[in-house]
Amino acid sequence: MRQLTTIILLFFPFIEGFTQSSKIGIELKLGPTVSSFHGNYQTSGYDYPASLNSGLYLDYLYKDWFSFKTGLIYERKSSKTYHYVYTVNSDQINIQKVKVRNNTDYILFPIYFAFSTKGRANFFINAGPYLAYLLNSKDINTDEYNVYIRTGDVTKNYKRLDFGISTGIGVNYNMINKLFLGIEFRDDIGLININAQSEPNDGSIKTYSKGFLFGLKYLL
Repeated sequence: MRQLTTIILLFFPFIEGFTQSSKIGIELKLGPTVSSFHGNYQTSGYDYPASLNSGLYLDYLYKDWFSFKTGLIYERKSSKTYHYVYTVNSDQINIQKVKVRNNTDYILFPIYFAFSTKGRANFFINAGPYLAYLLNSKDINTDEYNVYIRTGDVTKNYKRLDFGISTGIGVNYNMINKLFLGIEFRDDIGLININAQSEPNDGSIKTYSKGFLFGLKYLL
């Protein structure tokens, strides 16, 4: 928690600077994302169901075509895999197929550099670094009929901080006055190993997410 507080404090100068100008926008974005873990052989056989990304952003318009963005983003990274449990009763061996869905929740702190066109429909591209703080990670176990078995907390298996590069492309459409409706396709690429466990043969794990986000922005 001390690490999370420190990260938030680092963003206060950006927020204070934004609020001193009238060229700022507040934006809410949310949408589905598909995340994955990669880097070693264990993650290569995982399935990756859709999850959720939502965030609140501050947009500082430095020029008509250039702006800075930052914000707070909640993102869930999910994966799914299967294993088999063997039990012996008398002379009979029972085999149970177990589905394990992992939900790993992060808070992201990005800094984007955005370039956009003029007009009622503003096409844009943005890119920049992000820092992510791990909230928790849980394995949800169900049988092949989706009957719940148990939930295990595996947060300790991962490092608290992740760092990466985010890129996006989209369009904001000026609906009325200072209100904009937007869509964006975004990629988040993790650059560091988040695996906190010691494993042989380079057991590093890195994150990757891609999502389709819908946004509502208001210019102050």
